[in-house]
Parts: sequence; structure tokens; C-alpha cells
Amino acid sequence: MRIPQATNLFKMLLKYRPEDKAAKKERLLKKAQLEAEGKSPESSNKPIVVKKVKPFTRDLLNSNCMVVLIVLDSAQESIVDCKIPLLGGAMCACTWHFFYNAESLELLVALQAALTVSGNATICIAAYRIYKSQSRSENS
Repeated sequence: MRIPQATNLFKMLLKYRPEDKAAKKERLLKKAQLEAEGKSPESSNKPIVVKKVKPFTRDLLNSNCMVVLIVLDSAQESIVDCKIPLLGGAMCACTWHFFYNAESLELLVALQAALTVSGNATICIAAYRIYKSQSRSENS
């Protein structure tokens, strides 16, 4: 997701931030008044809440955040784990090319290959875990 899209998303999510004590008190008073008058309240349901949006939104709008990561469940956390070896492999490749493919740094090529293989393996494991968690949630 690009920065403008993320900014618009978090501006929209600000509308659904948790209500404060004063807003809750006002909502419940209105509901009680309508019930006392014998009328049924139109929409007395508690507002939809997206928790912990305000700190992310404030940080996103007040600074130059490059990445916002929202982890939904433990199966999807494994995606984060697979990025570490892939990032290491990318750093090896960049270092080797920065020094004009020096022969003394040939070890970095092997290290990059090993990190890429382990990163790809962890991506496969993460995808399998996400698949299993999705199939469990569909069955229940």
C-alpha cells in the first residue's frame, strides 16, 4: 500500500476510534431518554471500534512513516519471520555489488544464496500455516 492510500485509510479509520467517557455517557443518556419517553432508539448500538488506531494514525500523519505493519494472527506473524533471511540475502548482494564484485567477497555470494533458500523455505512454511489457519476458521 502506498503512503497516500495508507494516509487516507487511517484518516477514515479515525472516524471509528473508541468513544471516550463523555461520548459514551451522552449516548447512554440519549438512549435512556428515548426509552423513558416510550420511543425505541433508532441506533443505540455501541459504535464500531477499531482499537489502537489513533497512535498509528497520529504517527503516520505527523511523520514520514515508510511501513505500517498490522499483524492479524499468529499464523500471519510467520510472514515477518521469513523477511529476515531475505533481507540478509539482499544486504549480502548489495554489499558484494557495492565493492565491484570483489573476489575477496565471494563468500557473500554463497551467504546470499543460503539466506535466499532459507527465506524461501520460511515463506513456504508461513503460507502453509496461513492456509491451515484459514481452513480451520472456515470449518468452525
